[in-house]
Amino acid sequence: MWDYFKKVMALSFNGEGRARRKEFWSFALFLWLTGVVVSIVMTVTSFGALSNFYASYGAYDGSGYGPNPFVAFGALGIWAVLLSVLTLAFLPAMVTVVIRRLHDIGMSGWMILIGLIPVFGGLFLFVCYLIPSQAQVNKYGLIPKPAPPVYGG
Repeated sequence: MWDYFKKVMALSFNGEGRARRKEFWSFALFLWLTGVVVSIVMTVTSFGALSNFYASYGAYDGSGYGPNPFVAFGALGIWAVLLSVLTLAFLPAMVTVVIRRLHDIGMSGWMILIGLIPVFGGLFLFVCYLIPSQAQVNKYGLIPKPAPPVYGG
C-alpha cells in the first residue's frame, strides 16, 4: 500500500497514463486511515483542551461575562489549519489519481467534473472506480497490469 501511495504522490501533477483499481483503492485507503488517525488525535486533544478550559478558573477573561471564546476555540483552530494543509497537500494527488483511473477504463479525465453534480455525480464516479481495467492498450496508455503468463502443459 505504501508503494502505491508513493507512486500516486510522485504523479501528483501528472494526469497522463492509467491507474489500476488496486492503485486507486490503496491510495484511498491510505487517505482514509490518515483521516481517521488525525480525527482521533484531534478529538482527544480538543476535548481535553476544551474540558480543561471550562474547568479552570484561568479561563475567564476577567470581565465577569464568563470564558473567553477565542481561548476555547484555539485548540480547534490549530487542527483546522492542520487539516487544511493536509487537504491542500493531497488534493493534486487525489484529482490526478481519479483522472488516471478514468483513463484506465477508457473515459476522458474531464469526466471527473460529473462529480460536481450532487449525489448522482459522486455515485457515477464511485461506479467508475469499481469497473475493471480495460484489458487492452487504449488511447491513454499501456495496460497497467500485464496479463498473467499462460503455461502450456
